[in-house]
Amino acid sequence: MAALIETTNGNPIFEDNNNNVKISSKVNAIINIDGILAFKHPESEENTAANLWLGGSYDEKPLVWEQAAALNHTDSDTPPTLFINSSIPRFHAGRNDMVAILNKNGIYNEVHTIQNSPHSFWFLNPWFDDTILFTTQFLDKLFK
Repeated sequence: MAALIETTNGNPIFEDNNNNVKISSKVNAIINIDGILAFKHPESEENTAANLWLGGSYDEKPLVWEQAAALNHTDSDTPPTLFINSSIPRFHAGRNDMVAILNKNGIYNEVHTIQNSPHSFWFLNPWFDDTILFTTQFLDKLFK
């Protein structure tokens, strides 16, 4: 969700039939902690949680799935991004594609993959300490 807000960065995410903005955002940086950036991607897996969250399968709601993917909103207006990932590949879905777009646009980004970590690593040591360290260093680079 954080990456979706980041990549839309002031632009409308969803509009109704009358072009009224339903959700918009403005942020200066994002810390993406094991967040999927593309729900329909060669690295992702369609699963029950995504179907529930997005209101149906990709076949049933392709536009919603596309709109919910931060990767599809990544462009020259995307702010600096820190990716902190677990060792579970499906939670990296779209990350390398997003990094390529950020790099093409000269947008600062960092990628840290914490080896031998579960999806919920940021709550537990020894991974919690690395998460805090990577986050603090990233924010210090940007805002000090």
